[in-house]
Amino acid sequence: MSTRWFELAIVSPILGEPRWTWTLATTQGCSPRTSSFEPHDCRRHSMFVPIRVIARSFVVFQLLLCVFIGSNVAIAEPKVDYGIDANKLYQEFLAMPEAKKKKITQDFSRLLNSSGTVMRSNHFHGIQTWQNPFDVWVTQEIISEVKPDLILETGTFRGGSSLMWAMYLEQVSPDGRVITIDIEDKRVPRSKTHPLAAKVDFLLGSSTASDVVADVKRRAKGKRVLIILDSLHTKDHVADELANYADLVPVGGYIIIQDTPVGAIDAIHEFVAANDAFEIDKSRERLLYTFNLDGFLKRVK
Repeated sequence: MSTRWFELAIVSPILGEPRWTWTLATTQGCSPRTSSFEPHDCRRHSMFVPIRVIARSFVVFQLLLCVFIGSNVAIAEPKVDYGIDANKLYQEFLAMPEAKKKKITQDFSRLLNSSGTVMRSNHFHGIQTWQNPFDVWVTQEIISEVKPDLILETGTFRGGSSLMWAMYLEQVSPDGRVITIDIEDKRVPRSKTHPLAAKVDFLLGSSTASDVVADVKRRAKGKRVLIILDSLHTKDHVADELANYADLVPVGGYIIIQDTPVGAIDAIHEFVAANDAFEIDKSRERLLYTFNLDGFLKRVK
């Protein structure tokens, strides 16, 4: 049995020097099916792939993804250099003028989408899914907290996102369902045959058409509903969606409006100004990079 050690460092994008290090030990010859590190006959090797995301002048630490294949991995106690106070840096960022924070976030967005294909390359179970992973993380937290019986999604596209919501929903509401609406059926075959497809109902038509709205309300009667608006991102269309569906959300529930900077943000501000039952939950933007700016609406009464 042999052991190999690797030193991984997280680099501060501002200071350009290592601030955190982890020592990783991979043990050859151990069984991938056990948690012990006793020698076995198998000769598998572990590997890791560090993935680095750096934003210019953005106080975000390097993200590392370690992929371990085959054998077990022993991770030693982290050796921490406390020469930098991450929480202090984060608080300093939050205290910056809004214009400066906006520019930093926009710079990060441009970097992430510099090729024009970054988000469009995202897939869920092999199905193209145009979702920002930061927003997906927050959305699954909301699903876990709210525990809806029904998720209403407007804007289906290839069908990947509705399956993803169904996967999260199944963990907290085993009998829960997802309704997804689009004016065209652009779902790929995989989204229709996926095991989770049995939990998804596709409605063909405009999300603001009277017959579609009536059908949704019939299906939603007596259920705890979470809404995700991701269809036509114009002010007028989002305003109509909010007017038609907001009453389905219970107190403590959410309406999540996606891609708000495209045009929906004005509709959101007007809706909240005229409806004190909903508030913009800025705490859901804590990961800083979001396509749903001011788009997490929580019903408070």
